[in-house]
Amino acid sequence: MRLKRRYLRFKVISPVKLTRREMADAILSAGVSLFGDHGMSLINLHLVEFDESSMTGIIRCNRDRVDEARAIIATVSSIKGEPAGIRVLRVSGTLKGVRR
Repeated sequence: MRLKRRYLRFKVISPVKLTRREMADAILSAGVSLFGDHGMSLINLHLVEFDESSMTGIIRCNRDRVDEARAIIATVSSIKGEPAGIRVLRVSGTLKGVRR
């Protein structure tokens, strides 16, 4: 049986430029601290893409765990020791829909 997924487009508000790796580490560490390893495996969170120039990206999660993915994003308050915030712009069931 195929898993149904949701895609969340987000924008990072931070005074410093971030790389894809730094963004992935910040999101994953926030998720592990909030839900633990078992919870993260249920959410199946994955950073699909991150544009360093516009500071926007897309993450993928299981369809039933969108609220948990949004909670993880909301708990990120600093990246690389600098204050940062992440705002969800759009949620969709396809990559094409979330990129609009």
